[in-house]
Amino acid sequence: MQQTLKGLNSMHRQFVIFLTLLTLSGWGFDAAPASLQSRDVSRQTSQEHNSAQPDPHQPVNDGLMLTDQAHAAAIRPVLQADAPAYIRMFSKRLFRRDKMNLVLQQGKVFINYESPYEWETMPQIRIRPIDGNQQVPIRLRASFSSAWNSGHEPTFLVYLRLPAVLQPQLRIRQVLWGNRPATYNLAEDDAEPGHYILHIEGNESLKKSSPPDLFVQGLIKLDSYPGPFGDAFEPITGERADIARWSSLARPVPGRDYATSDELEIMEGLADRLLKDDSDPMAMIRSVADFLRERIKPFTNTMTRTPLQILTEKTGDEDDLCAIMAAFLRIRGIPCQVMARERYDFQSLHPGTWLEVYLPLRDGDGRWIIVDPLHVDRSEKDAPTLHRAREYIYSLSIIPTLLNYQGLVTSEILIGGEMAENSTEDELSSSADIHAAWDRFRAQTDQVTADFVNSGIQTRREFQFALGSAHLFVSRPVSGELPALQQMDDPDYIFNFDATPESVRSLWQVKIGPKDDLILEIGVTDEDYDLENMENRLLINRMEAVMREIGDKLLDGKTLLDLLEFSFYRDKYSDRLQKVSLRLSRVLVRNHAPQVIRILERNELLTASEGKKILRFVNITNGRNMYYMLEQARYVKRKIPAEEESPDDID
Repeated sequence: MQQTLKGLNSMHRQFVIFLTLLTLSGWGFDAAPASLQSRDVSRQTSQEHNSAQPDPHQPVNDGLMLTDQAHAAAIRPVLQADAPAYIRMFSKRLFRRDKMNLVLQQGKVFINYESPYEWETMPQIRIRPIDGNQQVPIRLRASFSSAWNSGHEPTFLVYLRLPAVLQPQLRIRQVLWGNRPATYNLAEDDAEPGHYILHIEGNESLKKSSPPDLFVQGLIKLDSYPGPFGDAFEPITGERADIARWSSLARPVPGRDYATSDELEIMEGLADRLLKDDSDPMAMIRSVADFLRERIKPFTNTMTRTPLQILTEKTGDEDDLCAIMAAFLRIRGIPCQVMARERYDFQSLHPGTWLEVYLPLRDGDGRWIIVDPLHVDRSEKDAPTLHRAREYIYSLSIIPTLLNYQGLVTSEILIGGEMAENSTEDELSSSADIHAAWDRFRAQTDQVTADFVNSGIQTRREFQFALGSAHLFVSRPVSGELPALQQMDDPDYIFNFDATPESVRSLWQVKIGPKDDLILEIGVTDEDYDLENMENRLLINRMEAVMREIGDKLLDGKTLLDLLEFSFYRDKYSDRLQKVSLRLSRVLVRNHAPQVIRILERNELLTASEGKKILRFVNITNGRNMYYMLEQARYVKRKIPAEEESPDDID
């Protein structure tokens, strides 16, 4: 479509395309197609609404699927005032197990084990809209390994990104560099709401030797995410100073909202026809959402298209719907931005896309709200339920950096912790040593690791030299000859001539994954064979029975894939069954390990000794940091100090 529009040089052809688009679009907004109606889940039932307001006296294990506490427990680390979090990050990759980038919260360590030395991919603290209405102390300590580069001024920057929908405020209480007050400047980015930049300048005395530690202390204030909205928003009738502040987000931009001036003219015509003279921002949002329900058929894709191209092709996913709605709102001068973050609904933690829209309030400047084109209600009566507050997951992004510095920067951040009821924002208790949080954790985990090593429990890595490889607790062959995938006379298939029915087998394995999940798996050891024999089918049937029993007894019969997942892997060329897995999340393993083990033993998937071995390990670790303990134990057994490791020692 874009190629075609670039070739339009006459007003006649432009009018024809415009008229065609109007004809195809269908201007009735009475009903949505069934394919999208099934996904319109924003009308919450009274039960769903009540589940978003958990009883503070209710144990986390009760109502596992419904409480906000359980929701947070499944996606930790989560920013909460009563759950302080410690962040440790390094500016360089050192390939040592004591130099991994990590987050520590409530005694649980979070590490991206597939790339533990890359700070760009390290876990981040998550924030949900329901986690607002809190004051969160933040303390940062930065250490430096070597002297400055000559000719450069010592300048330290901290980039911090918070959800704009919580109207964040960042206040700096104190900045010390070398135990002396340092000059600093804090600014909010006008092009990106919720994005702060802290600029710290050093003095001449810092250049004489290795830079001393830098200490920053401040406070993050987050407002609650309101609802219902009712008629809180003011019609947009003229220029407003608060909207003008976000002018870069309130106008269509080439390459983002359109490709050519012809496309912009067509989109402006569509906006005039669709929105008419309406000045009510909520009515505009509903009109665009209804139009998209009628116009766009669901189609997951990775194509890069302009809003007009999507409208012309009539197919798109949530990214495409957000792009179209954003373009229409910007044409009307309403600031908005597309948020590509995460969603979590107990089915899976997956990428998600929605809009943040800035709307003026009748009694103030205005605020950012969440608008999801798929979940916008159609009537004014339902207007308050524009979002599902805990499903949209933001992240707290903190990036400290020292300009023009070639040495190692070690940044430690302590964020969260309750403030005294009678305290004020200026009465923050300073932390004498932020590193003490990590020291206490290491002392505890070192003792648990020693207990595990002394227990004599034997495990091994599934793949010895693969980062993030699972640790095997059970690995035994399944009897029975496996059927081959292909015959020898197939010229298009490369057969493994070394494999014989005696050497090929299927394996039954139980392992702990890097997310502390328990994985039960049966798979073939040679890709030329499949699992279609009697012994393997019996195992698969037992796994399915276990999945049903755990779901009924521990999950109230609900299908929650992120907590309990039963999956099949088939060869993409032959469609033969290669692997079957049953995965139990760390929430189930930690809270219900005895029940899970009994169910597995009763269905003859584990022997009594195997079940006792796994349960003993869970008890030693208390269901926390199980994979971390297994990794640490490997080096304890080999007696390799962390500081003496080399890249060859790191699997």
